[in-house]
Amino acid sequence: MVTRYFGGIKLGAGGLIRAYSHSAAKAVQEGPKLLIAPRQIVTISVDYSNFGAIERQLQTQGLHYTASFTDLVSIEIYVEPEAVTSLEADLTNLTGGNLTWQLQEVRMVELPYTANISEE
Repeated sequence: MVTRYFGGIKLGAGGLIRAYSHSAAKAVQEGPKLLIAPRQIVTISVDYSNFGAIERQLQTQGLHYTASFTDLVSIEIYVEPEAVTSLEADLTNLTGGNLTWQLQEVRMVELPYTANISEE
């Protein structure tokens, strides 16, 4: 929010434009950002012994996931729909086929957005 305490004309139109545009740019730069995109939800179940390798692979690929731990580790992975086949091959090779793979629905999800907006 931008608050203007002085109502005079000394800044002029150019000064007001610079003040407000600078404030807007800072808000966009420093505010939280989310990416809302379609993702194929994939659920895999693996033994605890495979979880570390899978987690590293998912982090390396920059994929968002959640894990729950019972007798097996159940991992819900949010994947771009066109990358599902490749991910399945990677994780199957990584675990030697010791995983259960289930495709869920495609839905719009909110993901952290990490692109940097530079100051101009």
